[in-house]
Amino acid sequence: GSELPLNKKKTIAINPELSSQYLYLGSFNYNNILNRLNLNLTVKLGRYLSIYAGPTYSVYHSDQKIAFTGYRFPIPAGGHNTRQFSNKVTGWLGWNAGIQLF
Repeated sequence: GSELPLNKKKTIAINPELSSQYLYLGSFNYNNILNRLNLNLTVKLGRYLSIYAGPTYSVYHSDQKIAFTGYRFPIPAGGHNTRQFSNKVTGWLGWNAGIQLF
């Protein structure tokens, strides 16, 4: 991640962030990799308090074809507007928001 200030006081910034996670869905025998690009607009409300929000694009690679009891499968769950890049790679647009302390 990085912080790109949009004003001289540095109270408003764009924070792009790229992350990658392995998702354990009941077995280590499968690759379940979730990559995300967040593009957050951050507003500093004080020295130790900020709020942020922005779009997120997720790309999920999985070779797992079966579900294991107690684990969500498939990722993402039904009802999401997704794009299939291949039979193992899916992408979708979402949103991210939060409060940052310190």
